[in-house]
This record gives sequence, structure tokens and C-alpha cells, in this order.
Amino acid sequence: MDLYVTTPGQNQSEIFFITLNNNRREITADSYERTSPYAPYFVCKDRGVEPALCVCNKSLGKDDFYNPFSQYLGRIDKTIVNDFVRQATNRDMRVKTFPYGVNNDQCIFLIEQTNSAGIIYDVVSFCKKAVEVTFNIDTRNLVHMSKLSATVQLRPLDMRLVYAGVEDKPGVKWVAKHTVTVV
Repeated sequence: MDLYVTTPGQNQSEIFFITLNNNRREITADSYERTSPYAPYFVCKDRGVEPALCVCNKSLGKDDFYNPFSQYLGRIDKTIVNDFVRQATNRDMRVKTFPYGVNNDQCIFLIEQTNSAGIIYDVVSFCKKAVEVTFNIDTRNLVHMSKLSATVQLRPLDMRLVYAGVEDKPGVKWVAKHTVTVV
């Protein structure tokens, strides 16, 4: 299938050809090929990101990156988290946030996005230092598009996808229960 991604700060789409495998319990990406040129993105890609997967704002260099939430680092309140969630989530999905703490500082937030077809979990850190987050999920009637357990390292203001699942049998209610551990 072709996947079109609109690039930030540009009026064009990047095109990827992706092959997916579905073994009834899990959907995995078998292979991908970028059909649009990616050489221009070398100037803005983050360390560790394959250039062929990068879609970033070419008008900003690596050292010019500005995170609008950096002013809030260490000053977490409901308004700041709501602003972040509103900008980082899909408008077509219901959203819930779950706060988690490190040394009595609730600076980790699990973001749950759901609709009738499935569920997505992201985790974001507003902590002043790097943290490790372990996410586990138990589900019924969901095809897993990611592993049931994930451990991620989060730097301040990092956000990572930890789980995505889609409905397996239409019309049958799906269930997902998660646990999170922060170190």
C-alpha cells in the first residue's frame, strides 16, 4: 500500500510503499520503500533516525529545533498537559491521560486514544531528567500492531508510541487494560 505523509512546514507529501503482514493476531510491517526523495532531510533528521524514514521541517537545522513546551519543563499543570495533548493527538479519537510519577513528581503522562476500531497509547515525559518507562497491556479482540510490552527511554519532552491495536472481530467489544512502571 502507499502511505502519504504531509511534511511539516511544507506543502507536499512524502510517499512510502509499505508491505504489511497480518497473521490474525498481529500486524507487522514487512518492508518499506520510500518512493519520494529523502536526501533533503539529512539537514533536520534526529540522531538515530534512518533518513529514508525521516520527514522533518527542512527550514530548521538540527541545532535550531525549538520545542514550544520547553518553557514548561518542570512546571506541570493540567493546562500545559491539555495543550500538549490537544496538539499531539488525533481529533477523530477520544483521548484520556493518565499521570505517573517519579519521586513524587507526576511528570509522565500516558495518552490513550480510542475509537470504535481500536486504541493507541503514547507516553510523554515532562520530567527534568531522562526516565525509563515500562508499558504492559492485556487485551481481548484486538489485533496487535505493536508488542504487548514496551520499555522506552524518555528524555525531557520526548513522546513515544508504546502500543497500537485494531479491532479483530467487528461488532464484538474489545477490551484493553494497561500497567505502567516508571524508573
